[in-house]
Amino acid sequence: MLILAKHVGVLSRVVFLGIAISAQSFPLSAALLDIPGNIIPDPVTETTESVKAKATAELVKEVNQHKSVTKNAEDKDAGKNKEADRKADIKASNNADDDSQTVKIIVADEQTYDYDIESMSADQAYKKGRLLRAQFKNSDARAYLRYAADKKHADAAFLYAVELMKYNATVRTPAESRKYIELSAKLGNLHAMRYLYKRGDWLRPKDRNTWKKRYHDGLIAFAGQNPGEATYLLSLFFQNRFPDKSDYYLRRSVKYNYPLALMEKARRQQGSGTPQLKFSTDGSRDPDVLRTYKQAASEGFIPAIKACVELYEARDDFQEAFKWRLKAVEAGDLTSLFAVAKIYSHEAASYQFVDKDLIKARAFSELYLDFAGDDRFTKLHQMVEQFFVDVTEQLTPPEVIEANAFVTDYKEKTLFYNHDIYWDL
Repeated sequence: MLILAKHVGVLSRVVFLGIAISAQSFPLSAALLDIPGNIIPDPVTETTESVKAKATAELVKEVNQHKSVTKNAEDKDAGKNKEADRKADIKASNNADDDSQTVKIIVADEQTYDYDIESMSADQAYKKGRLLRAQFKNSDARAYLRYAADKKHADAAFLYAVELMKYNATVRTPAESRKYIELSAKLGNLHAMRYLYKRGDWLRPKDRNTWKKRYHDGLIAFAGQNPGEATYLLSLFFQNRFPDKSDYYLRRSVKYNYPLALMEKARRQQGSGTPQLKFSTDGSRDPDVLRTYKQAASEGFIPAIKACVELYEARDDFQEAFKWRLKAVEAGDLTSLFAVAKIYSHEAASYQFVDKDLIKARAFSELYLDFAGDDRFTKLHQMVEQFFVDVTEQLTPPEVIEANAFVTDYKEKTLFYNHDIYWDL
C-alpha cells in the first residue's frame, strides 16, 4: 500500500531489507535525524495482522481470478497417465550449479505482452508477477512486473529492476535497471530510495545524500500509518551511527509485535548486543533467543518459523524441529515441501523417528513440482522430479489416488511461495 509522504511530497511505501542500514557514508546532522515523539503513536494491545496472512489472502484471490493453480482430483486412469508423463519429462541432470549457469541478458524493450497481461490493472499485474517470482517462475514474472512498472507502479518498478540486475550478469548495474530503480524511487518506493543512497554509485554524492534524506523523511511519514514497520526500519537506519536511537526504535517496534523487529531483537541477543546481518544458530540454547523467534513465528511469519526449525535442530531436538517444519508447510513455505517429503520417505537420517509415509512423500513432492518453476534451483527441481517418480513406483494405484486427494486438499487451502527479502515490498 502506497502512502502520502508528507515531508517529501511523494507516495511512499516501506519495504523490508535483509541488510542493515548504514548512515555512515553520508552523515546528516543529529538535529536533522531527531524524530518528534508525537509522530509515532503508542502501541495498541492487539498484535499486528500477520504479514503472511494479508499477502496470502490477496494473492489467493488474485490467482483465482486470472490463473488457477489448482486442478481436479485425478481418477485412477488419469493417475496412471500422470506418472507416465512425469517419468517421460525427467530432464538430464545438469552438471553445472544453478548459480553458475549462463544467464540471458534481458532486453526489456523487446518484451511483448499477451492479452492476459493487457487486461490487468497495474496492481494486478504486480501481484501476479511478484507471486510468479516467489515461485521461481522468473521469466514469466518479468513480463508482468515490467508491464506494471511501465504503468508507474512503484513496487513493480523496483522488483523489475532487481530481476534485471540478477539476470544480466554482464554489467554491475545495467542501465535498464538504473532506469527502473530511479523511476521507483521517484514514485515513492522507499526500498528504491535506500538503494540509490546506499548503492547508486552512478549518481553524484549530492544526489545520493538527497535520496538519503528523502528515505529518512519517508520513514517518518510512514510511521503515522504503520508504526511497527516504520520504527523497525528507523532502528536499522540509525543502527551504525546512533546505536542508542537504533535500540530505542527497535524496542518501540517490538511493542507492536512486528515480526521482523522481533527477529532483529533475537539476532542482537545472539550477538550480545552486536547487530547481526544474517541468521545464526549461535545462542540456540538461550531460552530468551528461542522465545523471541517463537513470538515472531506465532502469526505464521515464514522466516521466523524456519529460524525456529534451525534453532531446534541446533539443539538436537529434531522432534520439535519436525513440528516447526510442518508449521512452515502449513504457512505456505515452498522450500519446506521437499524437505518434508524426504523426511516421510525416511531419507533424512535425523528424522527416522517419523513414521514412513510414501503417500505423503509423493504428495509433498508433487506440491513442490506443481507450484515451483525451474528458473531458479534447476538442479533441485530435477531432483524432486526424480524423487517423485521413484516414490510413485512404490505405490499401488489406490495409494496414488489417495496421494492425489491429499494434494487437492492442500491446494484448496494453501498457496505456496518462497518468502525472500523482496516479498514484503
